[in-house]
Amino acid sequence: MATICNGCEAVIYDISYMECSQEQCKRLYHLKCLALTTEKFESFTLEYKENWVCPECVQTIPKRGNTDTPVRGNFIANKTFTPDASDCYVNTERGSRRKRNESIMECENKLLEEVREFRLVMTTRLDEQINMYVMLQNRFIETETELKNLRKIMEVVQEKANKVDVLEEQVKILLKKNELLLNRILKNNPARDNTELSQTKTTKSPSAELFVDVVKNNNRRNSQGKREKFIEDSHGK
Repeated sequence: MATICNGCEAVIYDISYMECSQEQCKRLYHLKCLALTTEKFESFTLEYKENWVCPECVQTIPKRGNTDTPVRGNFIANKTFTPDASDCYVNTERGSRRKRNESIMECENKLLEEVREFRLVMTTRLDEQINMYVMLQNRFIETETELKNLRKIMEVVQEKANKVDVLEEQVKILLKKNELLLNRILKNNPARDNTELSQTKTTKSPSAELFVDVVKNNNRRNSQGKREKFIEDSHGK
């Protein structure tokens, strides 16, 4: 069971504390609640500590003459309690304790409400962050897919470009071979080439007069043939 201070109602963790010697009381107190320092506590004798009476019990002991009061009680009241009641920070009124407890509960309720609000805000923000993360992840996947498709297209284009380069190189080689072959032919048969060239020019360029004579001769032949046919037809009738 935890040791509770009768003054502040908090748990006593320190080994330095005061205990009331009255059998019906036996309440415990922090040194600070009694306005005592550690040095002052250590200066007390063991007999003084064993006979110490708490402030509440001191108030219940009559201070003036009473024939029924034992001498021992007067001795304890006068000798064992060092600090005066006015110098002690112990609250001896139960009403003030109740108010203090209510104030503490009110503070705890406010603190719990703030904690709930903070938790709600953090949960909302966390949900927003999760949604943003999912959206960014989806965009990243889409971008990655597009990059893969683009990479495939680039590979195909590069392959076609390589084929075009190879074909262009082959064409250049063939043109160069053709040019060398033509030069070799011209070098081996120069006269034949000149004769064929002159014949080609003559064939492709006939004289204008020769062309007119040929046309006239054709016309004459046609006219003469028509006359002979007409005469034959007349004699036959």
